[in-house]
Amino acid sequence: MPAYSLFTEPLATATRACINTARDKNIPVTIDASSASLIQSFGVAEFRSLLIEIRPTILFCNTDEAEVMNLTTQPLDLDIVVIKAGAAATTLIENKVVKTVEVEPVGEIIDTTGAGDAFAAGFLTKFGENDSDTYICVLAGHQLAARVLRSPGATMEAT
Repeated sequence: MPAYSLFTEPLATATRACINTARDKNIPVTIDASSASLIQSFGVAEFRSLLIEIRPTILFCNTDEAEVMNLTTQPLDLDIVVIKAGAAATTLIENKVVKTVEVEPVGEIIDTTGAGDAFAAGFLTKFGENDSDTYICVLAGHQLAARVLRSPGATMEAT
């Protein structure tokens, strides 16, 4: 779920209803922080409180969003937080325990469009296979993002 959908009405109310339905059906809820500037406009403290209230199974963000929310110095009480950092190591905060997962070299990067979304898709696909090893989920995210990075636009090279 993109955080964009939590910032304005009437979409925010509809999004919260979807989150509640998912929770009632034991469906994991994931949120992508979406935008550091929008988090600042919404209010950092308000967004952090909203995340605690929603309690997503996984929160995805990039380094700018994590910095705005002070996630490394003031971790949220969430089960899993994944901080994407491009070619730098991914930070995985699981039950307030911080780990880093190095990114393998990608080779020639054709286009960065869609790489972050591909990372989340790879992570969530592995997570959805009931793989509770989040380190392995991060590696799956890296692999899928690398395929997108080596292709034009938000596409993937053939395997």
